[in-house]
Amino acid sequence: MCRWIAYRGETTSFEPYVTEPEHSLIAQSVRSLQSTAGSNGDGFGLGWYGEHPEPGVLADRFSVAQGLAASEDPR
Repeated sequence: MCRWIAYRGETTSFEPYVTEPEHSLIAQSVRSLQSTAGSNGDGFGLGWYGEHPEPGVLADRFSVAQGLAASEDPR
């Protein structure tokens, strides 16, 4: 399942929209890995426009939840 958020307005951080809410995109990604439902946790990405004419892009082929799990792996 794709989850989208769009914001247009004054410059702000993404945390109040993407990571902080109870039903944040991060929380939904973690729940998709814990679920037996048919949704999957494929890749993620963030894109934004700032001071430069080219957009900023952050993307990975793994889900956010998989990335968090890997970063917590003590190996």
